[in-house]
Amino acid sequence: MKAVEAQGHEDCHDLPGGSNETGCWQFLDSTYVQYAKEIYGYVPPRTYINERHLVVMKVQKWLKAGYTAEEIGRIWNGGDTTIKRGINSHGVAYDTGLHGEKVVRALAYIQRTYETTKTKD
Repeated sequence: MKAVEAQGHEDCHDLPGGSNETGCWQFLDSTYVQYAKEIYGYVPPRTYINERHLVVMKVQKWLKAGYTAEEIGRIWNGGDTTIKRGINSHGVAYDTGLHGEKVVRALAYIQRTYETTKTKD
């Protein structure tokens, strides 16, 4: 998710998005609060480590529920698995279908890189 959301920026903790989202995973404050309460029962400070752990826990939950990587990308971008395109209230274009495809491509790249590295050992 970070590979898609941060678009290659390594120093991304304070990375601003066009719709008031921030960080490496481009959380809206309200989404961070919602996911944290769901996963932890409380809202920890928004540090890189806390955000990363929250993303891992949330994605694992979706995977266990049977969602594909593409569907998870759509949910992350638009709240559900429905493909939606348009311009949001901040004037930012969105396409949840494309976002899901980007997540799949990023995952495939990471898997290929891992396999290549693994075979060199």
